Amino acid sequence: MSFGVVAVISYVVFCASLTTLIWHWLYEARSDYAEEHFQFLRDSSTTQFLDSVFNAAIFACFVGVITFAMVGLMLYQWKRTVVLMVQLAYLSLLITLPLTIVGDLLDAVGIGENLLLLLLAGFVFLYFSVGFLAFFTNRFPARLVRIFAALNCALISVILLRCLPHQTIWPILLVDIVWDFFSVRAGPVRKMLESSHEYGGDIVKFVMLTTADDNNKDDTELEDDEQLDTRNAYQVLNSGGAQLGMGDFVFFAILVGRTWADHPSCAIAAMIGIAVGLVVNFAVSSDLNPDRYTFELKNNLTREQLIYRREGWWNWLVVRCPIERDEDKWAVWEKEAIEWEWDRQRNRIAIHFNNMDIGDGMLDANDEGPSEPKK
Repeated sequence: MSFGVVAVISYVVFCASLTTLIWHWLYEARSDYAEEHFQFLRDSSTTQFLDSVFNAAIFACFVGVITFAMVGLMLYQWKRTVVLMVQLAYLSLLITLPLTIVGDLLDAVGIGENLLLLLLAGFVFLYFSVGFLAFFTNRFPARLVRIFAALNCALISVILLRCLPHQTIWPILLVDIVWDFFSVRAGPVRKMLESSHEYGGDIVKFVMLTTADDNNKDDTELEDDEQLDTRNAYQVLNSGGAQLGMGDFVFFAILVGRTWADHPSCAIAAMIGIAVGLVVNFAVSSDLNPDRYTFELKNNLTREQLIYRREGWWNWLVVRCPIERDEDKWAVWEKEAIEWEWDRQRNRIAIHFNNMDIGDGMLDANDEGPSEPKK
């Protein structure tokens, strides 16, 4: 098990533990916020089961509409709009999260109103400033950025636990599992990943926690920091290291926090199950590395070899190379192919593992690409 996997699991444990601590110590595991502010989350029928299904359906529709809207913007190449929406959503969280939870904390302590407002304004300003510097600049070490991201997810989880009644939590978690399976395999998330090469690498930190930086750079090296700025999102996502979406952090934190309300042993069992599941997931993912799924196909017309190498879950790097090649020249040539971004050809190629066949969309002979290595 790599250091990156251990690091991601430790961030998950930190997020879930902080969520459980805040929700049980500060709010006494109550979900009264929903009944006070959201009419549609109140009991409206004779059975809690129907209420929970109805609430879960509303929640799923809300998430689905936002996700498909983002995919539509990405497909129509509204890059600036997509980046702006992600950044504005993050900035709004930097204000609302501390404003809500820290405000309740100071109110529970019993501080006077004037002092409470002053302390709250100061803490919100501090939280916003740290979050802005962490995610919009490269002044913070990558590990501190990940800790801050896990903190954000914990605060989001606390608010959701307060907003969602007890009987609504479980259907929503079930719907989330089904949605993730569809979204990652054939839905919006897959489309987003396929378009990731069009966006800068900095956008990844807003939606996903990745330990790739630990494998590729030292936090103290300025040259590597500058190199990190030039990578696109696709390169960051496929640069090695363990990765986990922010939504998964929230999901796990809600699960652990909710089960703790039933019994601490249930929460501990849930946390162990999450850790084991992550280890298995990362182990399976590591088996799909480029070295395991590299193969060559001969082009009888040009007498070249077409090299297919997995760059991600659905993405392949396709390059051409003469049949008789020198290994040193091949290494340089492959690097040149990556710089030419031949991975953009991936959507035109269908690969069948059973017969190693190429489907529709064979690369055109006149496609622009890297030159052959000089002999």
